[in-house]
Amino acid sequence: MSSGRDESVTVFLGDLSRDATKEDVEKTFSYYGKLRNVWLSRSPWGYG
Repeated sequence: MSSGRDESVTVFLGDLSRDATKEDVEKTFSYYGKLRNVWLSRSPWGYG
């Protein structure tokens, strides 16, 4: 599968439940392979 390309992708997910965890996201996307990094923003800019 090595084609010399950078196959990294960044995906932004919105409107997740406040109860969503890193493990929930990893489990949901596990069909597509192992995720390198998951970051959940709990206080997005503009909310105060």
